[in-house]
Amino acid sequence: MSERRSRVWAGVDASKGHHWTAAVDETGATLWSKKIDNDESAILTALGEILELAEEVHWAVDISGTSSALLPATVVIPADAPTPKGEGIRALGGRVVTYRRDSENRDALVAEIAARDGLAIVPSANSRHIMAGAGTAALELLSDHPEIETLVVPVGGGGLAAGTATIAKHLQPGIKIIGVEPQGGAGTLLSMRCGQRIALPVVPATIADGLGHTSPSPLTWAVNSRLLDHVVTVTDQDITNAMAFAFRHLKVVAEPSGACALAAVLGGLIPHESGMIGVVISGGGVDLPTFHRLISQATRRKEPARV
Repeated sequence: MSERRSRVWAGVDASKGHHWTAAVDETGATLWSKKIDNDESAILTALGEILELAEEVHWAVDISGTSSALLPATVVIPADAPTPKGEGIRALGGRVVTYRRDSENRDALVAEIAARDGLAIVPSANSRHIMAGAGTAALELLSDHPEIETLVVPVGGGGLAAGTATIAKHLQPGIKIIGVEPQGGAGTLLSMRCGQRIALPVVPATIADGLGHTSPSPLTWAVNSRLLDHVVTVTDQDITNAMAFAFRHLKVVAEPSGACALAAVLGGLIPHESGMIGVVISGGGVDLPTFHRLISQATRRKEPARV
């Protein structure tokens, strides 16, 4: 009886490494105002609208030769966010406002700024359109490799995981979706064990800052609680090892949050019978000193994994 071995395809979500943001007037307003009861149907509908909108935005920017046609944006990020994230936002003309994770309420601050300046709020995860946009990473990966049987994806607020799970299971109903959280911030895993959305008592202590949420978002939880087949956790050391592996073998610079799914595969947390595995590596927002320090602490594998 022959042993079934798993092979791995790594999909890099380029949109998370280059922080391009577009806002469109009337069409965008239509997107945000749509109300559909079924969460998965809403995400798939949003996906179609986003793909159409992307063509319009790309054409508009190409014609003008500048990004001046895009609406100004104020982006609220943690004070300890990696430097490249803030720099990327400012380079595109955005305004950056920071907050302290341990003592300030991000959502309250966002609501205050929006009310004061007359701005529309674009959530980081709690939106069907955000889920759909993030899920295009899975759309591209499965379009290139329809033979994938298991898809592994990072989970924080849950937008990427929800979009990935919805689109992947629409394209391939039998595919397995495994979510990966940092061990210090496993809000989704705890919620799944309890059967309801649970909030962690403190801000998670993990190098995966992008996944440092105290609770899954309400809309993403409604999707992920149904569509994620499993959720596993990885340690900071697992994440560091994955960052070093991606750099040495894939020539990819991944931030800690973006390397979590790869960490689960390299750490042997994905069942051997998973068949062809797809891994979403999402996010390159890490400054050079931090990246160098982390990969220097990595523990080398005896044998390179087949990725």
